[in-house]
Amino acid sequence: MTTQGEAHHRLGTGESLVADLEKVALHGATGVVWSLDSPQMNLNLVTMQPGDEISEHVNDEVDVLLVAESGSGEVRIDGEVAAFGPASIALIPRGARRSIRSESGLAYFSIHQHRPGLTIGSSRD
Repeated sequence: MTTQGEAHHRLGTGESLVADLEKVALHGATGVVWSLDSPQMNLNLVTMQPGDEISEHVNDEVDVLLVAESGSGEVRIDGEVAAFGPASIALIPRGARRSIRSESGLAYFSIHQHRPGLTIGSSRD
């Protein structure tokens, strides 16, 4: 049940996982640094460096819940901007336009119903 030291996990039906995310190296990393894929849900820990941005895009498949872990930034959903940092959550309904910008570096969880894996990158101006 407990898994340590692995960055990406794929679970089968009925399997469980306890992971120590303190062991995940966040400093200097960009993109998905840890993930869990089960038959019912996907969970990704995403990190961004200061100034990184995930440009505006639309996800027509599933609602997505973002939970900020550390750092600061902003999330834009259908043109409305909100600060995003520790203790912040953002629920993004499917079909909404969204973007994320990191100010001081940002780490957050992206949680949604299971679907094929995503690639999250960054861009710098």
